[in-house]
Amino acid sequence: MRCYTPISIFRNQLNEDTRMDANTLRLILIVVGVMLILALYLWERRRAGGDDVDDETDDAVHWDDRHEPSLDAWQDSPFGTAAAASRGATGSAEERKADYTMGRHGIGSGQPAPPSPEPDLDQPLIVQLSVVAPNDRQFDGAGIVRATSACGLEPGEMDVFHCYLGDEQEQRTLFRVANLVKPGTFPFGGMEDFSTPGMVLFASLEGEADDLGVVDELVATARCLAEELDGEIRDDRRNPFTSEKEEALRARVLARMQAHDAEADGL
Repeated sequence: MRCYTPISIFRNQLNEDTRMDANTLRLILIVVGVMLILALYLWERRRAGGDDVDDETDDAVHWDDRHEPSLDAWQDSPFGTAAAASRGATGSAEERKADYTMGRHGIGSGQPAPPSPEPDLDQPLIVQLSVVAPNDRQFDGAGIVRATSACGLEPGEMDVFHCYLGDEQEQRTLFRVANLVKPGTFPFGGMEDFSTPGMVLFASLEGEADDLGVVDELVATARCLAEELDGEIRDDRRNPFTSEKEEALRARVLARMQAHDAEADGL
C-alpha cells in the first residue's frame, strides 16, 4: 500500500496546477495568434479595397492598334433627352473657355521648359487629365449633363462625350471625355440615375501642327468642368495638375511637333 505524505500530496497538486497553467497559456497563445492573423487579413483586404477605383480607372481607357482612343465596352443605348435638356444658356460658354485659355497664357507661362531629348515619334503621345469629385463625393448625372453642355462637350460615339471641331459635314473629334470607372461609358439614356467619382479627358496626339492647340483646349475644358462641378483636376498619375505640370506637358508636345517637322524636312 502506497503512503502519501503531506509533502508528496502538495508536490502532486503543484505539478497538476503547472500542467494546467501550461495548457492554458498554450491555448491563449493559439487564440492570440489566430486573432493576429485575422487582423492582418482584414487590414490587407481594407488596404486593397482602397485601390479598386484606381484599378478600374486604369483599365477604363485603352488604345487599339490604330492608336485611336477606345473603351473596353460599347453600349448601343440611344441618347436620351437629358443631354439636350441643359443645352440652353450656353452663350457664355465660349467666353468662359476663352478666359481659361487666356488666363493660363497670361500667368506663369513664360518660356516653356527645355524639351525632352529625342521624343519617340513612332508612338502617339497620350494626354490624359481627370476631373474628380473631392472628399469621396460623386458627380451626379444631372450635374454632368449641365457641366458638359456648358463646357462645349457633346454626347457621341462610344457612349462618351466628345469635343468636336468643325461643322457636321467636316466634324473632327479633338478629344473625348469618358467615365472614370470602367467600362468608361455614360448611360445617356438614364443619366438621372447615374453617378461617378470623376471623368477622364484624353487625346491621342500624332505630332500634327495643331497638337498644342488640342492640349490647350483639353486643359481649358478640364478647368471648365472642374469649376462647373466643383471638382479637382488630376494628372495621369492621380496627382494634382499644377501650372508647372501644365508647362511641362506643353513643352513635351512642342518638342514632338518640332521633331516631326525636322523629320519631314529630312534633318
